[in-house]
Amino acid sequence: MSRRPGARRIAGRVNADFLPVTSSRDDFLRDTDEFRVFDNAMRKEVDKLLISVKKEGDNKANLQASRVLKDAMHLVGNAMRRRKELFPAAQVPFGEADAVSSKQGYDVSQATYVDAGSQLDSTLANRLGIDKKKKQARGRPSAVLGDKSVIRHLRVANMDVAVRMEHLGADEDESLRSGGIIFLNLDHPLYTLYRDNDELLSLHLTRVLTKEITLSIGDVSAPQAFAIQSELLTDALRRKRKSI
Repeated sequence: MSRRPGARRIAGRVNADFLPVTSSRDDFLRDTDEFRVFDNAMRKEVDKLLISVKKEGDNKANLQASRVLKDAMHLVGNAMRRRKELFPAAQVPFGEADAVSSKQGYDVSQATYVDAGSQLDSTLANRLGIDKKKKQARGRPSAVLGDKSVIRHLRVANMDVAVRMEHLGADEDESLRSGGIIFLNLDHPLYTLYRDNDELLSLHLTRVLTKEITLSIGDVSAPQAFAIQSELLTDALRRKRKSI
């Protein structure tokens, strides 16, 4: 049972003095009816505990994803508010929203949770489906925490930037755009590396968001795009430092 995913996170003690032991008294006699009944009962109990542990881990990971995304979007929203001239609405392919009435000059929506992998546009669903088959051929992937995708919107002026935290797979890019939505990869090695530190996760997402938003600008050269992202990221991180 100890080889099962998550089993090592469970610790406890069971009094089984009714089981026959070996002559050296350092183990149970395993080839007995008593031990088989005991082993079967314990496996069922461990199954229940593993479900509970996984659910608790999923809930914690879902809330963390929502929390760090909100923090990153506030940083980016402030930076975009200060540099609105960099983002003519006609050139940003994220649709339009009503004018933002927030005193901050931008608005970050409440989180919406959907089942991971659900409600994807056909292009992305097909892409991830193909990748999933490849991963299955290589063997079982490591356990992943979080069973929900988190969706938030960032509204600045008349722009509406939709962002979704999604399990795209460790082999996928850190972010991509599909169906007018920015997808941030919860399985990317950098995200999993920083998972124990909310501040580092927030900074990671801030960098990725500024990259994707900059790439959404119209006809600009690569040097111009890098310069715009640098300005946005610098402004966002400067504000982050002041708030610490």
